[in-house]
Amino acid sequence: MAVNTTTRTTYYTARGFLEQAFACAAAADAYSARSPMVNTPTLNFLMGRAIELGMKAYLLSKNTPMDSLRSRTIGHDLEAALALAVEKGFNTDEGAAPTDGQVIAVLNKHYSEKDFEYPQKSHMGGFNEGIVRATTNRVLRTAAIEVWGREAYEQRASEPEAQNNGLLIGADSKY
Repeated sequence: MAVNTTTRTTYYTARGFLEQAFACAAAADAYSARSPMVNTPTLNFLMGRAIELGMKAYLLSKNTPMDSLRSRTIGHDLEAALALAVEKGFNTDEGAAPTDGQVIAVLNKHYSEKDFEYPQKSHMGGFNEGIVRATTNRVLRTAAIEVWGREAYEQRASEPEAQNNGLLIGADSKY
């Protein structure tokens, strides 16, 4: 088992965060596939939440205290969570262009300031939803391999319901 936790409680909390992360990714896919008029802030909010929860699951599996994740230093700051995760061995890029760090930095400008929830606050720019969803997918896969172990992740990703559960980008998504 790939989990490096000191208590079962931390492990189950990491698993809980990861399950929530995949649920947010699945919600983004379902919204993308089924909404007649897709709202970019809604999609980016869901994917930002998935990234946040995925990185927090990873950090919990690396024995980061919950108080640190809730602190003003990390909180909902995707770049701060990514920086700490990278210090602890987190890496998703796999030759992605733009890099996942760049995508997260652009997304974070609006996510951490709650612009997706209150879109009238500012003009939003950034990457298209397909690029953000691809980064989300890599972040969640990296976190899942750490929390569940590679074999368990690959088993879940090969199941027919994997797309419905957010483990893979939904085939009917319109990113």
